[in-house]
Amino acid sequence: MASKDLKTLGMLGSMAVGRAKLSAKGATSRQIREVLQPVSIDAHIIANPYGSYNYSLTTVFVPGILMLFMVLLSAYSIGMEMKFDTAKEWLARADGNMVVAIIGKYLIHALVFLFVIFLYLWYIFNVLHFPHLGGVWSIVRLSLLQVAASLGFSIFAFGLMPSLRMSMSISSLWFVLGISMCGSAFPVMGMAAGTARERHKNGQLIPDDDPHFNNAYRIVWGKALCYCMMGVVAAAWLSMAVPRMFSFPQMADGQPLLCMLLPYTIASIFFGMTVSCLVRYRENVMLLMVFASLPLLFLTGVSWPQPGIPRAWQGVSWLFPSTFGARAFIRINSIGANVSQILPEIRILWIQAAAYLGMACLVYRHQFLRLVLAQESE
Repeated sequence: MASKDLKTLGMLGSMAVGRAKLSAKGATSRQIREVLQPVSIDAHIIANPYGSYNYSLTTVFVPGILMLFMVLLSAYSIGMEMKFDTAKEWLARADGNMVVAIIGKYLIHALVFLFVIFLYLWYIFNVLHFPHLGGVWSIVRLSLLQVAASLGFSIFAFGLMPSLRMSMSISSLWFVLGISMCGSAFPVMGMAAGTARERHKNGQLIPDDDPHFNNAYRIVWGKALCYCMMGVVAAAWLSMAVPRMFSFPQMADGQPLLCMLLPYTIASIFFGMTVSCLVRYRENVMLLMVFASLPLLFLTGVSWPQPGIPRAWQGVSWLFPSTFGARAFIRINSIGANVSQILPEIRILWIQAAAYLGMACLVYRHQFLRLVLAQESE
């Protein structure tokens, strides 16, 4: 749409020049109109008559996100049977018939997924009055195929890799590529937190069998420095190496890029350490990441226009480092912004880094006190 608007502006500019030349030569208004536009074209977008950004984006991304949720939840459901050693009981209830066991498990999943899809379709087509060219039965058939494909691929992925983590990774990678997205890896902070809980007998973030872990603040700073080393490498790779490898246009200078990446990396690390208290198992990170990543992308104002975002959601976006990091990076990379032009975003990122540092210390302090109480009770 933006390309079309720019093309229209260019045509109007050239027509204005031609109109001025013809008028100077003494041509009448009718003659000028016949020369500049001999054929009047009345064009309409069939599936998007209003040229709405909402129409084109919502009808593409939301079904893709729903399929991603369905395939991850389906792989998670069957993987938990293996993880907690309940697969034999599950199969015994189906009299040893794997087909009956799979149908019995996923029938409820299919009904719930279909209900969510039909509710979404009813809302956009009947309430919001989105235009659509297909009939009702075409939509129903596509919904049934969508659910069947999601469930079938999750079962196939788990059969290919009978591991909860690997099957979820394969499923997310395949479907994320299917909707032209990226980011199918586990976040480092959340993955490490789930691993720590599973390995320690008390199920806490802090181990009880090592005398070095006797201070919560020391643990926070030690983990942060470790994550920072990995984050710096990832930030340098994505912001400097990848654009040069693929010859992407880049106007970023080193100084503003460094001034933005430093607080953004630190704020993201402490934010990840803060929310790590919500991660009980490593596989839960994938569901949490998929649930949060795409909404956060829209809240940045990069994919969805910022004026079209309600103020309440704009206030929510202020809680996440990705909002201001993405906005600052777009300004640096697209218009060559200097440090003074992205100074508000840099200040907010440093404030977030300090706030999440305090919250991470409180989270680990709480875990440390629980560990001490558990040891005293023993």
